[in-house]
Amino acid sequence: MGIVGEKLDIDFVISTGDNFYDDGLTEFLDFFFVDTTPFVDDYFTHPKDHKYDWRGVLPRKNYLSKLLKNLKSTLRHSTAMWKIVVGHHTIKSVGHHGITQELVSQLLPILEANNVDFYVNGHDHCLEHIIDTKS
Repeated sequence: MGIVGEKLDIDFVISTGDNFYDDGLTEFLDFFFVDTTPFVDDYFTHPKDHKYDWRGVLPRKNYLSKLLKNLKSTLRHSTAMWKIVVGHHTIKSVGHHGITQELVSQLLPILEANNVDFYVNGHDHCLEHIIDTKS
């Protein structure tokens, strides 16, 4: 379908099903979404005028432990050629928010240990492409 779509310069396809049988398709890319907000200590210790709804997050230590355990497991079991982790907060940045130490110490080692290809984030309103010299 993809080859025909390119050859015919098709903009989109509406599929009604029954396209793939038995083993389906080989997925070569996995995205892993991480809730990075609970990692940031300042949101708990210095919330300023902000009001946060921590339902489902407290107790924080348990929430983060479970999140990291699940991430490790899903990354370890992924057979995808590309592993991309997505979170809101920066791990490292030259922008306004800079380095998020909590993510450097808790999340980054898991990404490195599981050969994650890259981490995509928001938070700093700038475009950066940071390369780790170890990878």
